[in-house]
Amino acid sequence: MRTLFLAASVVTLACGGAEPTPVAPAGPTEVAPPTAPSAPLPSPVAAAPTGVPQEVPVPPAAPAAPTAVRGSVEAANGFAFRMFARARKSASANVFMGPASLRTVLAMTALGAKATTMTELSATLGLHDDPAKIAEDAREEDADLVRARGKGAQLFSANRLFGAKTFRTLPTFNALAGRGFGADLELLDFAESEKARATVNRWVSEHTASKIPTLLPEGSVDGDTRLVLANAMYFKGTWAAKFKPALTRAEPFYGDSAASPTTAPTMHRKGAMTAGAFPGGKILELPYDRTDLAMDIVLPDDKKGLEALEANLDEAVFTRWTRYLGGMTVDLSLPKFKMDWGGPVNRDLQALGIRAAFSSREAPIADFTGIAPPNPTGPLFISAVFHQAFVAIDEAGTEAAAASAVVTTMITSVESEPPTMVFKADHPFFFVIRDTKKGRILFMGHYRDPKVG
Repeated sequence: MRTLFLAASVVTLACGGAEPTPVAPAGPTEVAPPTAPSAPLPSPVAAAPTGVPQEVPVPPAAPAAPTAVRGSVEAANGFAFRMFARARKSASANVFMGPASLRTVLAMTALGAKATTMTELSATLGLHDDPAKIAEDAREEDADLVRARGKGAQLFSANRLFGAKTFRTLPTFNALAGRGFGADLELLDFAESEKARATVNRWVSEHTASKIPTLLPEGSVDGDTRLVLANAMYFKGTWAAKFKPALTRAEPFYGDSAASPTTAPTMHRKGAMTAGAFPGGKILELPYDRTDLAMDIVLPDDKKGLEALEANLDEAVFTRWTRYLGGMTVDLSLPKFKMDWGGPVNRDLQALGIRAAFSSREAPIADFTGIAPPNPTGPLFISAVFHQAFVAIDEAGTEAAAASAVVTTMITSVESEPPTMVFKADHPFFFVIRDTKKGRILFMGHYRDPKVG
C-alpha cells in the first residue's frame, strides 16, 4: 500500500502596526490532483499583509510546556502534541497536520529573533536560544530524514525565503538560513501582490506534488510584506507488507457524532505485525518498506472513546503506549482515506506561548533585529502563519523483498502459536507517522468521519 503525506507552512513578517483582521479557524482545505513532486518546500517569512491577521487579540497564555532538553526529539514531539491538542478542537471532524513542517519554519524564523521574542519561540518550540545551534540542529534533522527514508520512500523537506526587493536581510541571517535550512533567498515585488503570491504558491505546489496549490490565500501579501519564510515536507511510501485490493470492501464505520454508522472502504490483512494493548485501547505499528519510518495507529476500546483517549495525550503518554508494542498475529481492518486540513494558526501559537513575535504595539513587542536592522516605521513582526497538510492512504504499491524480513524480526521462533489481536478500526482513531529510530514525529492526525475529506 502506498501512502502519501505532505505538509507546508509559511510565516509572513510585516513592519508597523496595521489593524488586526479576523482569523478564520483552521479546517479542511482544497487540494489539487496529484503530480510528480519536484524539490522540497521552503520556509517563508513575509511582512504583514493587508487582509491577513496582524495583531489578533492575544488568547490567555497556556501553561508552561513540559521540560525537555532543548533541540531534542522529546522537545520537538512535545510541541507536536501541544499543537495537535489545539488543532483537534477545530470545527473539522478529521484533523491532519505536519508539526515537523510547522516547527521547521518557525525555527528558521527564530534565527533572527532576540530578547523576549527568542525566549518565547525557543521555549515553545523546544529550541536552543542560540541561532547557530538552531541551524546546526536543523541540519542534523535533515540528515535524519535522509537516513529515515532509506531506499524505499520519498521524503523531502525544503525551505525558502521570499524577500521584498526593497528589503535587506542581514548577511548573518542569510548565512544561517542557508547553512542550517538550505534556504535560498528569492526577491519579489510584493507591490504586485497577486503575482508575488502566485510565485510562492507555485513553489509550494511544485514541492508537494500539486497537492497544496494555494497555501497563501488571497490578500495574504501586499506592498507591506517584507519576508515570507516557507517550508514544504513531502513523504510517499509503500507498506512493508501490502493490503490486497480484492479484500477491500465497504463496511460500517461508527463515527463519534453520527446516530447511525456510515460506510467506509475498508482494507484487510492478517499476519505477523507489531501491536499491543494498553488500558483503554490498542496500538498498531505498520512499517514502510526499506525505511526507518512507520505509521502508529491508536484505537480506543470504546467506539466513542477517542475524545477521552486524546484528552491528556502528550509526548510522555504516547511514548508509554509504544512500550506495549510487541510481535503478534493481528487481524487488521483499516479504512482507506484521504483528508486535508489547514489554515492560519496564529491564535494557536499565541495560546502556546509565542506572543511577542506577533506584537507590533503592546510590550513586549516583536524583536527580529537578527533578520534586519531596526526600522523607524515600526518593528518587524509576524503577521500570519499558515499551515496545510494532506494525507492519502490506499492499497496501491508494490510488495518489497524486504517485507518478510521486516515482519520476521518482529516475532521470534517459539513453540506455541503467538497471540492473535483483532484490530478493527471501525471507529475514530489517532495516528502518527514517525521515525522509529529517533522517535521524531513527522505527521499526526485523527480520523473520525468517512464523509469528511
